[in-house]
Amino acid sequence: MTFDHSNKYLKQNLIFGLLQIGIGIVALLADSINAFFQYGWLMIGIFTLYRNYRERVKPYLILKNNLLSVQKIFGYRKINLSEFSDVEKTKNSLVLFSGEKKRRIGTWPTNKKESESLYAEIDKILTRNKKKE
Repeated sequence: MTFDHSNKYLKQNLIFGLLQIGIGIVALLADSINAFFQYGWLMIGIFTLYRNYRERVKPYLILKNNLLSVQKIFGYRKINLSEFSDVEKTKNSLVLFSGEKKRRIGTWPTNKKESESLYAEIDKILTRNKKKE
């Protein structure tokens, strides 16, 4: 099961990247003295647009069996759900608990409906794991 980024998040990220590139172009045309101000904004803007493209192509969360993959800047972070015993839903994230361990998964880039179905699926997996033990 995959969970994509919301369109609102992607549009905001695209506008932010274009704004950063615009600031960099204005700094180049104005012949600003500070080199970071000239080229730094261009590099940050290009990185933001690359990240936006990557987020449009690849899903934010992938849930397969007992493995949850969360998209990060470079690749995915894999979380084994069999290590956790409980899940709690907060406003913008899901918190997985296991004795002393606590892992937070941000759900703000996804739609609210997808966030609720993710919580239901993880809760179903964790209750199934509890019954096996």
